[in-house]
Amino acid sequence: MKKLLKLLPIALALMIFVNPIIAVASEEETEEIDIESVLEGSADSGNSADSEEEEEEDKEVPTSNVSDVDGARNGVVQVNYVYIDDNEDVHIVKGGTGFLIGYEDKTEYVITCASNITLGKDEKANAYKYLGIKKKKDGEYENAKFEVQVVAESDVTVDATILTTSSELDLTVIKLSQPIHTRTPLAIYTSSDGKTGDLPYAVADKVYALGLPDAVIYKDNEKYYSNDRVAMSTGDIVNLTSINDIQRIQHDAEVGTNNCGGPLVNADGNVIGMNNLEKDGTYSCAIDSTVLIKVLDALGLEYIKLTKDDLAATEEASTAISVEPVTPPTVQPEKKISLLLIIPIILCVVLFIVVIAYIVKTTLDKKKLNDNQSKAKKEKEIEKQQVRSFASGKMAHAPEKKSTSGSMGTSVLGAIGGDGTTVLGSGEMNKANIISGSLIRKSNKKNELISKSPFIIGKDALHVDFCINDNGAISRMHAKIISKVDGVYIDDCNSTNGTVVNGKRVIEGNPVKLSDGDTIVLADEEFEYRI
Repeated sequence: MKKLLKLLPIALALMIFVNPIIAVASEEETEEIDIESVLEGSADSGNSADSEEEEEEDKEVPTSNVSDVDGARNGVVQVNYVYIDDNEDVHIVKGGTGFLIGYEDKTEYVITCASNITLGKDEKANAYKYLGIKKKKDGEYENAKFEVQVVAESDVTVDATILTTSSELDLTVIKLSQPIHTRTPLAIYTSSDGKTGDLPYAVADKVYALGLPDAVIYKDNEKYYSNDRVAMSTGDIVNLTSINDIQRIQHDAEVGTNNCGGPLVNADGNVIGMNNLEKDGTYSCAIDSTVLIKVLDALGLEYIKLTKDDLAATEEASTAISVEPVTPPTVQPEKKISLLLIIPIILCVVLFIVVIAYIVKTTLDKKKLNDNQSKAKKEKEIEKQQVRSFASGKMAHAPEKKSTSGSMGTSVLGAIGGDGTTVLGSGEMNKANIISGSLIRKSNKKNELISKSPFIIGKDALHVDFCINDNGAISRMHAKIISKVDGVYIDDCNSTNGTVVNGKRVIEGNPVKLSDGDTIVLADEEFEYRI
């Protein structure tokens, strides 16, 4: 090493001495560049680029405002049928899921189920009675003021008017009085000719049903939901078929009164259908995109319609737009640089690289050795702390637990309960076999011991320790509880509907420390943590 360091100043001195000589030789032996030819080439290239840009501007290819399912959530809205009393107070009578189409700088519309904003005979009688709307002597109700509103944010709403309603399709198209600038109109992805022969989706494709987390109805749930509360259920296309002369998409994503009227989207967040409550056996149904565009085109509405050809053209345009760099003429020197000048340069560069490489390698090896020693020291200290904690009685051995069947369909893994829930690994405990507390499920008061670390919670019976298979909002691997020297923590496992501790959302990778009595909410399932 010392010998290499002694050679380093010599190498640097040679490089400094040789460099000016090479520069002078290069200047004397270089031909002049024809500047006019370079400028002419640049001008021709610029004109060509301008003409290509003009041609691209003439071709307006529709593009989607979103690129994935999460982006599509911002196009889902709550549509309310409201009663306005004599004091101008607004009362929600009924509401449901809808989705935005159109253009933010022009006009926006909402598509939803007609049943979301209309009342049946019995519904009307019960609602009017609850709202205090009286009947006249002729049996008719007094004049009452009803409107359709779309939720923009919290309880801020935008007035809307109904353009058309189809009881056969259970479909309503609504026009907004003004755009909602914080929301995103969605694109409808359909066939090029509006027929079912070349649909851009097929059986077994993954689909997502978006909508409100709960049904909205007077008395029981008069709530306003923003886009951050949009729920999602996942499934696959089972069949593309005509039912009662209406083209529909059969799929196995869950659809109910909370998300009917909402969009059925593909993995890119583009709408391929509108979900409704009609079932075909056990499968959910959605009105096909070809039916939707026929209604919208008949009304002369402006909206984003995408086809396979449009997406191909967009991709082709994005790859075709490139600017060819102007390459100046290559200048060849009339005479070659002397070989006597090149050899010292090569030797100096090689020597310099060898020295630097050796210094870097030595430094890295030393750092790696120090890191390993530090890591071993920390691990030894942690082991000592764990022994002290165990000896002081902070961590108790897990008692043997018999598998029991609950009434709600959740259990700890290892046995099969009578209600269809699975208990995995009964009698087996992880590593230190310690108890880190327990979870009390609020819905059935069931108490589950946290008997290992990490303790994974979800609905995938094969990969979790606490299986909740009777709640579709719980993810396959939703959250995990980790026991550390300084306490017990909970971390989110990239769940769909999130993990919340005492009203604060848990971000994946940033576990939250738990205390006795903390309230934990997984999706819409509530637990209490006890030590």
